[in-house]
Amino acid sequence: CEIMGSVNDKVLCCAIARSFREYATAEQLRRPVSELLSDDNWMCRRSGAFVAGFLEHGTVADDLQRVAYSDPRWDVCSIAQRAIRSHQREAEAARLVATMDLDEPANIWGTIDSIVQLTDPAVLVLSADPIGFLDRLRAQPFAIRRYASGAIKKRREQLEKDMTSLHGKWKDD
Repeated sequence: CEIMGSVNDKVLCCAIARSFREYATAEQLRRPVSELLSDDNWMCRRSGAFVAGFLEHGTVADDLQRVAYSDPRWDVCSIAQRAIRSHQREAEAARLVATMDLDEPANIWGTIDSIVQLTDPAVLVLSADPIGFLDRLRAQPFAIRRYASGAIKKRREQLEKDMTSLHGKWKDD
């Protein structure tokens, strides 16, 4: 917690959270992230909420819900609520992925755009394929796969640019 609570850089927190998602199971992460969300230090709770937004939905859902609506610090609540919305967007993207095989060829482009905008780009390319995107994409023609790859790259670059802008660090009191 001391390390996560002292990290003021969103890009670094994002990299840590993405690594957690890729290399650890939800069961391995449940206790440590839950402890972050319950810590007395508000910076630890903020980091825990930020990291929770990148994890698989349900990993710390109850703790995240509690922090989102009852933490005494509004900035911690805001980040926890953003994490909940991130889980909701990922679930919606998974529903869209399930329709990719049913889409008319002309509609697949918009479906891919929606999926890319709803989901963290790192989640879309995870080898575990948590929302089934890569599996469905492999069945598509090369032009569509290339388009999806470009859209993911563009989204990742935009998110990194947003995190490294003036808003890339939390403004601590």
